[in-house]
Amino acid sequence: MEDKKILKRSIEESKKTDEKDGEEVSRRGPKTPKTDEKDDEEVSGRELKIQKVEEAQVETQEQKRSRFFKEKGMFKDDEVTATFYLEMINNADNLSPQTSRMKYKSAQGRLDRILAGRDKTNTELPLGVQSFQEFCQVEPKWIDKEQSFVFFRDHPKVVGKECLAQRSQLSGLCYLHGPDMMQHYLVAMNNAGPVGIIDLCAMIAENFTPEQLQNHICYNNGGNSRKILQDILVEGTKVLEVKIDDVVKTLREYGPILVSRFNVYTDFKSSCKHCTQPTGAKLGQHSMVLIGSRQEGGTTFFLLQNWWKKQQFIEVDRDYLLFCQPMLYYVEEPQLAIPEKFLVDFKYYGENDIDVEETMEEPEGPIKGIDGDELDY
Repeated sequence: MEDKKILKRSIEESKKTDEKDGEEVSRRGPKTPKTDEKDDEEVSGRELKIQKVEEAQVETQEQKRSRFFKEKGMFKDDEVTATFYLEMINNADNLSPQTSRMKYKSAQGRLDRILAGRDKTNTELPLGVQSFQEFCQVEPKWIDKEQSFVFFRDHPKVVGKECLAQRSQLSGLCYLHGPDMMQHYLVAMNNAGPVGIIDLCAMIAENFTPEQLQNHICYNNGGNSRKILQDILVEGTKVLEVKIDDVVKTLREYGPILVSRFNVYTDFKSSCKHCTQPTGAKLGQHSMVLIGSRQEGGTTFFLLQNWWKKQQFIEVDRDYLLFCQPMLYYVEEPQLAIPEKFLVDFKYYGENDIDVEETMEEPEGPIKGIDGDELDY
């Protein structure tokens, strides 16, 4: 407020001086070159003063972060914790050891992405992100329509619509990407024109509770993908559970299936095909969308759409999926549109998070992307 008063006073003084100068020009006639130089210096001084006041009013990134914490009620009743996280986030570049620096640099990235206001989107798939065609080069049996069913290619309600969209998860957001993509497909089934995907950055900023914001920004925790799907669909829509033996029929009739609380084991990071049962340690839970199926030698294989840049599509057989104990959900009620309260991006590709996470090792992002459904049960 004081800065604004100074700025206003400076402008008023400038106007008065200009009026006075004008009167003197009328009385005395043209100025000499020396007088002109002096007046120019005075004008430059006033402009510099005004510029400094205006610059003082520009909010720094640190101030924006602090304001966001306060406006959203984050750690409202715990000022000590709020101050701690703000200090760590604002000074992330200077922290040591490296693990602490990267932890809070990532938190800084998540917060700054929200402050930026929008997801990073593209009309084309960026380099380094696996395409469906690249996946089929490794697993060519998904090319043959006679041997496989792929939702965005073969379902009668989307044939010819080119409704495939892709997202990338750079940290703990699988529980958002899964529902977002499933909703996109469900709406595409009932629309002839282009269908967007919810801008997750805007959704986080506008629709998350203070506790959800704390978990996302500061702790990089997961959430409940089924609940998120329920929240973003048309009000009153039922999200129904489906058993694994009914998946093929449900997929062909009602469209994609949300894979929630999928237990991730070490081997899941290593390739785009998994059979029988996982190997290695259990690393966390994950959320994806089941978009395809095929039969081979009496075995059912499923196609999962994922959010890791190098593993956007993954094949698992029935036994592997069953061993990972996911909850599987589908929607019967037609989804005619994405609710108006959500900002929508009409782009082929989207990701939510700042670039800092991309400089880290690939396992850092995926494993933190747990789908913490158990938190709500």
